Amino acid sequence: MVGNVTNEFDIIISNESELIIDVTDISLYDYNFEAFSLSSLQETANAQVNNKILNKLTNMIVENSSTIGELKKSI
Repeated sequence: MVGNVTNEFDIIISNESELIIDVTDISLYDYNFEAFSLSSLQETANAQVNNKILNKLTNMIVENSSTIGELKKSI
């Protein structure tokens, strides 16, 4: 026989009140956004969104200008 194996375990069950989380408790959501600055991230995101909008508008103008040119020729 290699050794004694015990089949006894201690299981500690907490009080039910300790397991309940009050999701309306403000102290659980203590976010401090002043601890770090998001300005560089916001500037980068702003530049990317502006570039995408500019590219889309430019493409739409180019596509429409060729269609307008074709329409003028057919008149």
